[in-house]
Amino acid sequence: MKCGWITAPENPKQLTEMIKYVLDQPSEASKKGLKARGKWKRKYCLDVIQEELLKVFDKYNAK
Repeated sequence: MKCGWITAPENPKQLTEMIKYVLDQPSEASKKGLKARGKWKRKYCLDVIQEELLKVFDKYNAK
């Protein structure tokens, strides 16, 4: 299961339909929301970004 829904940016009708679908499927929306939160914590939270930046700094500072 993916952690969200994708619509074409130039297609407001598709976006409207997707929003209606999500509102009609609260259980699926909740599951995807939890999955998205987990992905964010693994890849994008401040601690992870800080660790990645320190690796880059260490790599170039060692030269």
